[in-house]
Amino acid sequence: MNRQQLEQKLIYALCKIPPDFVRAKEFVDTYRNACEADEFDMLLLKLIGEYPLNSQECEECDKDIECAKTCPKYTLKHLPEIIRFFLNEGWNHQKYGIGLLSVLLYTTDGKIILEIAKMILEIGVDGTKEDFDRLLGYIAEAESHARCSWVDCEADADDLAEYYDLVLRVNRGDTF
Repeated sequence: MNRQQLEQKLIYALCKIPPDFVRAKEFVDTYRNACEADEFDMLLLKLIGEYPLNSQECEECDKDIECAKTCPKYTLKHLPEIIRFFLNEGWNHQKYGIGLLSVLLYTTDGKIILEIAKMILEIGVDGTKEDFDRLLGYIAEAESHARCSWVDCEADADDLAEYYDLVLRVNRGDTF
């Protein structure tokens, strides 16, 4: 199997509902050995960016926020487990943590974003003041969009406001 085929099998195993971590584990080491040094770390960012596109939600989840919160097919609730899987496999959270925190905004579920952000910020990330300022701008924009959305996203906006405050405290050097 070539690197691209291994990547697709790994992504497919992780996008199943629930994720097939046993199957994914079978591909991780082979994939890591077949790719460049940073490709394994970048795979998590790529997976999160594509994950909603690979979701197997029912048709109602797209139309009804309440369905998405309770639907057994709603895949985003598995993102924290997937990130823990990558962390256990040696994902470079220091180098790619800021990227992950930015990509999370595309998941559109405030509670999950907040859970993952806390997990990543607790273990630490490297970033300049400019990196954190840029992230804060992305979060503020996402929060504003959630508050102005035609869908009732006030809870997501509140979670994003908490996410903003969390990143702001870390940027100032405070603990949380």
